[in-house]
Amino acid sequence: MLEVGFVTLFPEMIRGALDHSILRRAREAGLVTFETSDPREFSADKHRTVDARPFGGDSGMLLMAEPVARAIETLLSLTRADLPDKTDQANPTTAIVFTDPTGEPFTQSHAKELSRNANIIFVCGHYEGIDDRARQAFATHVFSIGDFVLTNGELPALVMADAVVRLLPGALGSAESLDQDSHEDGL
Repeated sequence: MLEVGFVTLFPEMIRGALDHSILRRAREAGLVTFETSDPREFSADKHRTVDARPFGGDSGMLLMAEPVARAIETLLSLTRADLPDKTDQANPTTAIVFTDPTGEPFTQSHAKELSRNANIIFVCGHYEGIDDRARQAFATHVFSIGDFVLTNGELPALVMADAVVRLLPGALGSAESLDQDSHEDGL
């Protein structure tokens, strides 16, 4: 069974999308579980602040590293997964994917690679991104879904989760459906 987690400021947005279509059917069939973790739950102040100005003085706000790190660690403990060994890509068990417009473009081959993991955690960016210390400490992958700007990383994370979950044996009505997908023959 694949365990998928989302670090998100908008857990309701994630949960709502997971309750439909193939994602819901795969969950109901016991092929995948979904969890969310909100960095606001790990904020150090009463206002649940999770953003701060970048150190370089750039405009905008970044998600702070500590609340993001604690949200990731919570999901790792829920899935009983270990922090991934980024040097051992031959034996994947946990992937921690940061959504970022500067990341590598997400492709079908990435979806296949991620589907071989037991655990995937998607870290959804917001504002101008996430403090790079969190990315350096945790990210095994950094992906973008295209050259355009979105309000947050929840939609890219859901797109990638959908691409991965549909590859799980039994997620689609017919295994032949995967073979007939447009990107299976390199298009």
